[in-house]
Amino acid sequence: MELTDPLIAKYNDLLRRKGLYDMLDMVAPDGAVLNLIASMAGSSAAEALDRLSRLVEGRLDRRTAAEAYAEIAGVYDEELAVKSLARHIANWYLRLAEELGLIALRPQ
Repeated sequence: MELTDPLIAKYNDLLRRKGLYDMLDMVAPDGAVLNLIASMAGSSAAEALDRLSRLVEGRLDRRTAAEAYAEIAGVYDEELAVKSLARHIANWYLRLAEELGLIALRPQ
C-alpha cells in the first residue's frame, strides 16, 4: 500500500532529516500492531481506529509531529498534532491490514 497521506509523509520526512531513524521504525506496523488489529475482530472501524490511535500516540516524537502538523495545517499545536497524526497512522494501519486480507472493515 502506497503511503499517500501528506501528514504521515511529512512526519516521516522530518524524522529522516533529523536522523531519528529509531522513531521512524516506531511508526512501522509491528507485531504489537498486528496483534491488536487481530484482537479487534468483530469491532467496528471506529472502535479499532480509537484503540490503534491510542497505541500510536505513545510511539510518536511529539515535537516532530507538531512540526509536521504545522507545515501541513499551518498551526503549531503539539497535542492536536499528536492526536491527528496518530489517527492518520492508525487509519493507514487499518487500510493496510484490509488490503493484506487480515481484516474486513465493517461500517461504523
